[in-house]
Amino acid sequence: MQTEDEEGTLMQSLTIHADQSTVPVEVVNLLEEFEDVFQEPQELPPSRSRHDHQIPFIQGADPINKRPYMYSKNKKTSLTNLYRNI
Repeated sequence: MQTEDEEGTLMQSLTIHADQSTVPVEVVNLLEEFEDVFQEPQELPPSRSRHDHQIPFIQGADPINKRPYMYSKNKKTSLTNLYRNI
């Protein structure tokens, strides 16, 4: 089941990327009927003070998510073997 947002994305994608001969007639009719809805935006949306948010950054802080192994597979294998021999 598709939501309205998924359908809108599908239609926008069809408008931009599809050849008119491959788009079903019903979809073409909908695209023409609601042409103003599927136009490319020309500017940013208006500011919404109650809904806009920011993520405050701490200067010099390290990223929270790091890869569990910063080594290549070969290097990790050789380090693991060294640890086993200790």
